[in-house]
Amino acid sequence: MPDGTTNSYSYDAVGNRTSETRNGVTDNFTYNAANQISTKNGTAYSYDKDGNLTQDENYKYEYNVLGQQTRITTLQGVEVARYEYDENNLRTKKIIGNETHEYFYESNNLSLEIIRDENGIKQYRYYQWDSAGTPLGMVIRDKDGSGNWQEKVYHFLTNHKGDVVSILDNNGNKIGSYTYDAYGNVLSETGVIAQENSIRYAVYYYDTESNHYYLQARYYNPENGNFQALDLHPGNAIEPLSQNDIHMLITTQ
Repeated sequence: MPDGTTNSYSYDAVGNRTSETRNGVTDNFTYNAANQISTKNGTAYSYDKDGNLTQDENYKYEYNVLGQQTRITTLQGVEVARYEYDENNLRTKKIIGNETHEYFYESNNLSLEIIRDENGIKQYRYYQWDSAGTPLGMVIRDKDGSGNWQEKVYHFLTNHKGDVVSILDNNGNKIGSYTYDAYGNVLSETGVIAQENSIRYAVYYYDTESNHYYLQARYYNPENGNFQALDLHPGNAIEPLSQNDIHMLITTQ
C-alpha cells in the first residue's frame, strides 16, 4: 500500500472476497447464491426481493419502486441521508440534516452542485471534465468572512487508474492529496480541500455521511467491496467494459 501497510485478501472460486486483513484486523465474509454478502464476521445482511441491500452492520437502507436508494438510517433508526433522482436515474438531491445538495449534469457528468442550509445557498461547485470523462477540476463559489461571494479554482490530477490523487490551486501548488487501497478506501488524505472534495476513487462521488461511493447506477461500499443493489444496467458478457463489476476494476488497475 502507498502508506506502507499491507492488506491481504482471500477469495472463493467465483471471486468473492471471503476474508480481508487490514492493519492486523481480519474480517470474514460469507455469500448467498446471488454472490451478495450474507454475513460479515457473523453479522447477517438483509436484502429485499429485488436484491437490494436493506441492512448491514452499520445502516438500514430504503428504496423506491425503481430500486433507487432513497434513505439511509442507523440501526437505531436515526436518519443519515435522503436521496432523490430524475427520470434518467441520476441523483438530483441529497439531504443531510438541515443541509441539501442539489446536482445538475451534462452528458451524465456532474457539472454543478449547489449546497444549501436553513439560511439559503452557501456554496456552488462547478465541475469540469474532458471528453473522455476524466475530471479536470472544480470551481468553488462561496462567501468569505465578510459575506462577499468569492471564487476559488482547483485542478485535479488523476493516476492511470482514474483515481483523483492530487488537488492543485490555481497557481499549481499541491494543496490536497489522497492514497487508496485496491477497493477505494482512503488510506491517507491531506489538506482541507481534500476533505471537502467528493470526486475521488475511480472518479466516483464520495458520500462522507455513509462512506459509500455513488456510481449513478448504484452505490458501492469500499470497506466491504460490495455494491448495494443489483446492477440496473447489467453488462454484456462479450463487452467486459460494460460490466460494472468491482472485481474488474481491481484486476485491471
